[in-house]
Amino acid sequence: MAIRSREAADDESPKHGRRTFLEGVGVATTTGLLGSGSATACTLSEFSRSVGNEVPEDAWRQFAHDPGNTGYNPVATGPADRRRLGNAELAISLPELVEVKWQYTSPAGSIWLPTIADDTLYAGDLDMHDPETSPGTVHAVNLSDGTERWRANVADGATSATVVGDTVFVESWDTNVYALDAATGEERWRYDAPTAPPGEIHVYDGTVYIPSRDTTLYVVDASTGDERWRFEEITAGGPGIPAIANDTVYVATPGAQTAAGNSVYALDVATGAVRWQFDEPRQTTTPIAPDNTTEARSTVFVAEGPGEGSGEGVVYAINATTGEQRFRFDAPTSRTLGLAVADDTAYVGSIDGAVYAFSTKTGEERWQFEELSGPIAFVPTAVPETVYIAHSDGNLYALDGETGRLRWQFDEAPGGVLSPSLVGDTAYVASGNGTLYAVS
Repeated sequence: MAIRSREAADDESPKHGRRTFLEGVGVATTTGLLGSGSATACTLSEFSRSVGNEVPEDAWRQFAHDPGNTGYNPVATGPADRRRLGNAELAISLPELVEVKWQYTSPAGSIWLPTIADDTLYAGDLDMHDPETSPGTVHAVNLSDGTERWRANVADGATSATVVGDTVFVESWDTNVYALDAATGEERWRYDAPTAPPGEIHVYDGTVYIPSRDTTLYVVDASTGDERWRFEEITAGGPGIPAIANDTVYVATPGAQTAAGNSVYALDVATGAVRWQFDEPRQTTTPIAPDNTTEARSTVFVAEGPGEGSGEGVVYAINATTGEQRFRFDAPTSRTLGLAVADDTAYVGSIDGAVYAFSTKTGEERWQFEELSGPIAFVPTAVPETVYIAHSDGNLYALDGETGRLRWQFDEAPGGVLSPSLVGDTAYVASGNGTLYAVS
């Protein structure tokens, strides 16, 4: 596939507007991911050994890569044009090329964000189904060639899988969370939440964290499905996707988008006791709370959402231990959506199509990319040196992480694309027509 490269032609604009993006699953319904008060924290290997070994370095086992939703795989490279490696002349003179290694199409015509562990990719059907005539499905696909390994039916549409050890955890619109055998798809247990989860679950240190539409965060044992504790202090909007790091659960509330604001809570991972509460945002999106291995990773990042009543492009940086504000990043032009955090740089998309990069230590802007029309559709994802943007025009854009220059775009997915999952030199991309693409 030929790619338009900013390094080859700085005055050439990306294509856009070719198709309607994921009708029925587009920006308005991504609030479960972008605007549902999700929290992000980066701890890669603190899962309980009762359900499996530590996470392999190069994997994408959960929504947004890790329990903290950073959207960043520090050991993957992503697709790269091998002609250009180490050759400065080619890097200047030729556009980058990537190709589709394989594709897999769901019979249901819908597919959600894939997760990857070892040599297998897992993905659920996104759409709601009639459980009597057309149950939802979880797919297990061979990572090397895209052939199917197994399919497991759940009562209704399923979202992202979480893979820990030999168990696959998936939530369904029938309000159940299922634990499946990773090798066969056989059900091990299910937990019936009172209402359907609004977004994605996470697994951390032998525990499954389940946000629910009834304003409660449910926490269950990953081996048995038995409930451990629940957090019920949220008064409006329900908890968003949790983020877990440093033995702390960070959860935000989308609320009613009122001037009174929404909250970000830090909870004790063992008991659910509140450690601190931050009330500044008027509407929260996906907070990010990486671990304390560096100064930047002791910070929780939360952007104000795209809805009415939200601020104009604000990202808050909050001390992960105390809950005090460290700094705020103000996007110059528009309301912000989801973030990805890659070492010392955060990437944030906006409602008007701009992408911004800023320092996670100071909040200083590093670059902005403003060549797309219409909103960024899903949270960015990243590897070292590259950030990937799924846009509402239906295309996937790869931007240079240091400069913001467009490296290439992928426009071969009818129905538009979701945020890619990144392992090795490959981007695994779900599309609106129910097809998964392995782009390398």
